[in-house]
Amino acid sequence: MSEAILQQTLVSILKTLYPDYVINLSLSGISLNGSAKENAQTMYSLQAQGFSRGMPDLLLYLPNGKVLNMELKTDKGKQSSDQVDVQHRLTKLGHNYYIIRTVYEAFNAIAEHTNESDRLEQQQKLIIHHD
Repeated sequence: MSEAILQQTLVSILKTLYPDYVINLSLSGISLNGSAKENAQTMYSLQAQGFSRGMPDLLLYLPNGKVLNMELKTDKGKQSSDQVDVQHRLTKLGHNYYIIRTVYEAFNAIAEHTNESDRLEQQQKLIIHHD
């Protein structure tokens, strides 16, 4: 599975199962389809606005002020040096950082940082009640 398909699948499932959680997607994985000059101008503009290389692909905001930092990778995908640097900086500051290769790994990370009542509350919103 490509990183793009993993991200699309994960985001789709998260939006369905956890509608109250907030998803923030990094620009790191954006595709620059212009000419080399146009791509360089786009990157210059993004960096001037505060864009940093190596940021995790997906940040998931959970209840109680918790945020999951998730870098999505294929089975054989490796982190860039910028990603390794960001991982070290985040973990040194006490934040979590997950390399996610499957949807299951993402849900295990969510379970580590939420309690059962948080998850059940979201599940209850999925149940269709018949009168």
